[in-house]
Amino acid sequence: RLLRSNVSIVVGTPGRVMDHMRRGTLNLENIKMLVLDEADEMLNMGFREDIETILKDIPEEHQTALFSATMPKPILEITKKYLKSDSRHIKIAAKELTMSTIKQYYYEVNAHNKDDVAIRLLEYYTPKRSLIFCNTKNMVDKLGEVLKNKGFSAEGLHGDLSQFQRDKVMNGFRSGRTKILIATDVAARGIDVDDVEAVINYDIPQDIEFYVHRIGRTGRAGKEGRAFTLVVGKERYRIRDIEHVCKNTMKRREVPSVKDVMRKKYEALFDGVLATINEQDLSKQVVAITEKLEENNIELMDVAAALMKMVIGDEPKEIYIERYAPRNNYPSNDYGNRRKTSGAQGRGYDRSVRRSVDEGYRGSDKGRRWEDGRRKDKGMDNRHERNMDRNVGARYLEKNKNDYRTRGKNVTGRNMSGRNINSKNSNNKNTKGR
Repeated sequence: RLLRSNVSIVVGTPGRVMDHMRRGTLNLENIKMLVLDEADEMLNMGFREDIETILKDIPEEHQTALFSATMPKPILEITKKYLKSDSRHIKIAAKELTMSTIKQYYYEVNAHNKDDVAIRLLEYYTPKRSLIFCNTKNMVDKLGEVLKNKGFSAEGLHGDLSQFQRDKVMNGFRSGRTKILIATDVAARGIDVDDVEAVINYDIPQDIEFYVHRIGRTGRAGKEGRAFTLVVGKERYRIRDIEHVCKNTMKRREVPSVKDVMRKKYEALFDGVLATINEQDLSKQVVAITEKLEENNIELMDVAAALMKMVIGDEPKEIYIERYAPRNNYPSNDYGNRRKTSGAQGRGYDRSVRRSVDEGYRGSDKGRRWEDGRRKDKGMDNRHERNMDRNVGARYLEKNKNDYRTRGKNVTGRNMSGRNINSKNSNNKNTKGR
C-alpha cells in the first residue's frame, strides 16, 4: 500500500526488492538513482545475481553509487561492470579514521589461553561498556558462553540471528543492561553506540582495514578509549601491517598478573566503601555489627576480611605465555645455499656425539659458538660440523677411534688438504667420513 502512494525513496534488501518486482508492486521505470550500501559484502556474499536482475529493470540513464567501509581489489574489479568508465572512487584516508584519543596495545598470547587473557583484561580495566570482535560466528557463540559462565553480562551478535534477536541484543547493549557485546565484523556494521570504553580484537581481522572500523567505535566525542589486540604466534607480523594502515604505533604489553588484578579489585572495593562511609548514615549497621561481634566473640578485622573474600572471590590462576620463536630449520652450509633438515635435529643427526670435535668449540648445545666468533646454527648435524674447520676429519677419526660406530671397522676420512686418513680395525667394512 505504501509503495502505491508515490514514494520517492525505497529501501530494501535485494531479495525483498525482487519479490515486489515479481508481484508488480514496485515499478522501477522512473528510477533516477541506485545506491548499494555495504557494496563489498553484497557483492561478496552471493547477492551478485540478484543485483544484476534488479539492474535489468532500471533505465539505462541513472546514477549508481556504491558505499562501503572497505573496498578490496577483487570487489573493485566487479564494480567496473556496474559503473561507467568515468566513475570516481572517493576514499577517506585511514589516518583520518584513526582517532588520537584511542590507546592501542597488543598482547602476545597462545591460542589455548585467549579466553583467559580476554577475561583478565576485562577484570583489570573493568570497562563499563566494551566490544569484542571475533572472525567467526562459532567463536562469537563460544566466547559468549565462556564470559557468561564467568559472571559477565555478555551477548553475541552475528548473521545467524533473526532480526528480533538482533534488536533485542542491541537494545540491551544500548541501555546498559548488557556490558559486553561480542560480534563479527559484518554483524557489527551500523552499530552506533556511544561510551564504548574498550574494544578487544579477540581475532586479528582478516582484512586489515576492518581494524580501523573496529577501534573507531571507542574514543568518541573526545573521550579516551582503549583497543586491545590478541596476537598468536606469527600473527605478530601483521601488527606491522596495521601500523602501516593506521599511521600509528601499537605498544606491546604484558598480560596483567594476578597481583595486578587483585590490587585493582581491592582499590575499587575500598573506593566504594569510603564513598559509602562519607555519603550515607551507617549508625544502624554499626549497632548490628557490634552486637554480632560481642555475641560470636570475633574480631572486626576477621569480619572485614570475610566480607572482602565474599565480594572479590578467589584469586584467578596465573596465565603463562609461551613466546613465539621462529626456529632455523634451514641452516646454511659452507657454500651459502640452504640445506633442508628433517625433524628437529635433521636427518642423520649424530645424537651420540653432542659436542663438536673441534677444540675451538665452547659452551653447551644451546649456546653453540666458536672461539673465533662464528655461530653454529642449532639445526646442524655433526657431519656438517666436521666440515667447518681445516683438518676436522683427521681429528674426528682420532677422537672417535673407540666409538661404537667405528669399532671393528675400516674408517676412511679425508681432511681439508685432500690427504687420506685410514683407521683399520678387525672388520673389513668401510665407512667414509668427511
